[in-house]
Amino acid sequence: MSIDVASLIRIPLAELPAGARERLERALSYANPAYVAAKKRGIQVPKEKVDGRWREIPKRLEGFHVDTQGCWCAPRGAIALLKEALAPWPGAQDHRALWPTSIPPFHPPLRPYQEAAKVAMVQRQQGVVVIPAGGGKTFTALAALAEIQQRTLILVHTLDLLEQWRDEIEELFGFLPGAVDLRTSPPITLATVQTLTRLETGALARELAQYGCLILDEGHHCPASTFDRVVNACPAKWRLALTATPEREDGLTQKLFHTFGPILHETRQADLLQGGWLVPAVIHEVHTAFTFPYRGAGDWQALSGALAKDETRRQLVLDTLEALHQDEERVILVLSGRVEDHLEPLFQAAKARGIVGELLAGKVKKDTRRMIRHAVRSGHVRVLFASTVADEGLNIPELNTLLLTFPAKAEGRVEQRVGRVMRAAPGKTRGEVFDFIDSAVTNVDNDSKPLLRQYAGRKAAYKKLMATIVKAQPASQAQQLEAAPAPILAAPTILVRPGGPARTAVGMDPSFTHFALVAVDLATWWPVAMTTLTTQPSDKKLGLRKADDDGRRLEILATGIRDFLLAHPPAILCCETPSSGAQSAAALKGLAYAKALLVAARVYHNVPTIWLLPGEIKERVGGGLTATKTRVADVVRAVLARDGQAWAGAGWDVTKDKSEHQYDAAAAIIAARSDDLFMAAMR
Repeated sequence: MSIDVASLIRIPLAELPAGARERLERALSYANPAYVAAKKRGIQVPKEKVDGRWREIPKRLEGFHVDTQGCWCAPRGAIALLKEALAPWPGAQDHRALWPTSIPPFHPPLRPYQEAAKVAMVQRQQGVVVIPAGGGKTFTALAALAEIQQRTLILVHTLDLLEQWRDEIEELFGFLPGAVDLRTSPPITLATVQTLTRLETGALARELAQYGCLILDEGHHCPASTFDRVVNACPAKWRLALTATPEREDGLTQKLFHTFGPILHETRQADLLQGGWLVPAVIHEVHTAFTFPYRGAGDWQALSGALAKDETRRQLVLDTLEALHQDEERVILVLSGRVEDHLEPLFQAAKARGIVGELLAGKVKKDTRRMIRHAVRSGHVRVLFASTVADEGLNIPELNTLLLTFPAKAEGRVEQRVGRVMRAAPGKTRGEVFDFIDSAVTNVDNDSKPLLRQYAGRKAAYKKLMATIVKAQPASQAQQLEAAPAPILAAPTILVRPGGPARTAVGMDPSFTHFALVAVDLATWWPVAMTTLTTQPSDKKLGLRKADDDGRRLEILATGIRDFLLAHPPAILCCETPSSGAQSAAALKGLAYAKALLVAARVYHNVPTIWLLPGEIKERVGGGLTATKTRVADVVRAVLARDGQAWAGAGWDVTKDKSEHQYDAAAAIIAARSDDLFMAAMR
């Protein structure tokens, strides 16, 4: 059997065993997303227009074909499938293209995961490299090219990505890359997929035959027919796809791997966070009161249009933006998938409120885009309104706040969007995302929540990014209309209270099975957030088992406290032990436990902390501690006064009632507050 490997794998049809062909064609056949989507919309016979004529949409997409020379053809990445189907493997003739060139040495140091990715790219030659957004995919790929030393074509699908690659190549190698439409032969050529798809088949084959290496940025787009046609016409020996999100919502993920090959290297989100190469993300839920008489997929366009034009919803977005904009440290990205009837009106309305920003959308010219990006990086512009052009390739590490103003559910796209604010930058400790959730939209026929289902898809992306989600109670229409815009509040004080029955025990007392945390606004003394962290052995949700020791319990509680404090950075910590009715020894152990937790959460030494204890404990442990009968407000006022800070405020006394009902009351108050005020307090 003669097998030829170049741009595709070719086998003479007469030599391919029937059984092997059947298995291969079954593996290389995929459900057609267009057909599936049309059927979901209730279209009985889905059709599409091709070359000016209507035809039925095929149920399946085929990743194979028989060419004019009678050869059965498969994409190169499917070589593993062929080796399995044709075992024992008879071998193949390697006609992949090599074009040696001279690329300057690469001097900047690589991070450990970048070094591992580079080695995999150089040695394994074809496949997919997965590095989260902000992890330096471009930088890593250029380091690999310095060792591959082949004429290289880098494919992108947006002008912004092309500009990013051009800038990095010029900075690292000292030369400008070439372009397909120029008669030059530089070591590296940049092109958009759109440019190459305009070439007729013969011209495309001649162009692609000149490279020994092909790199596709944002490689998860490869299964699209335009990308597929270009990649499968390239015989380069090295064919590599870069992506942060290889999974596709349309079910064509395997088509990516069949085209390029398996994952060569994958860097985990946790690795980048732990290494300090990304900052953690905090997601703030913002529930709108928008409603629509939705009845099914056929109403989707009408729903989207009504949502884009809803004035009350728009005012909620603007109020939130205005409150955030008052913090001069924030550099804000406002994203929307609709430009003319949503993003542009938001941009104009914000300008009317005195919020100076720039608009980045598809119709903005290349030179203007470059100027806008520079203005944001340099601090001259603090608010950037952007369409889907910013989903990928927008490399502005200074961005630290993101407003997702229009619903979407695709996990990969959401990961890319949140990644815009997770890139590390000097002084940046986290990226904050405000997700506007249209939880009031209900299907009038079956009471389902279509836009809440979409948010579930976004939550899945947030979990992959290891983000902290700050939950909010949905607001009623009346609450939203009555709510007055509120400025971003100063960092709150946090009340931390060990809970659970008090028992005397040796060492760390495992009876303290939960902590209640309440974030309190210093200006009004209203609680703005509350959570209870539970670690009872039966709590499967936290992954605890009866065999878990106190160290594991400490770790889980510390992580919960740290996430809460990241979402609500405290000015002061007030830590309260169980009420004075508890046994003294157990209360002291509760205090020790609280201290241990805060140390484990890495916050105790960085934030002024007040320990609130029963009177009899105060006498036993000595001075410097405040009895719980003292109002927390008075204590905070005294601490601020000591530091020369003016403070005035009165209101809810968080220690008036030592029972658990005080925390129930806090939750009730939180639920009663409007979204505007609630979100304004979430810093």
